[in-house]
Amino acid sequence: SSDLLPGMIPALTLTGSLGSQVRVDGINQFGPIDAWFPVATITLTNASQLYFDVSALGQPARLYRLVPLP
Repeated sequence: SSDLLPGMIPALTLTGSLGSQVRVDGINQFGPIDAWFPVATITLTNASQLYFDVSALGQPARLYRLVPLP
């Protein structure tokens, strides 16, 4: 899930098994529908944890997808 207030940093809730990795991809909310870009790769240290996308500050609104890594 993603929560965003104007001028705030998007916060994503990541869930999964401890030690598993997930890649966070982003895409501009308006624009090409196939222009996903990697934002971060996270190793889960808790079953549920927050990730803050500080790179989104000053950028167009983004949508996110989470990609589990093997």
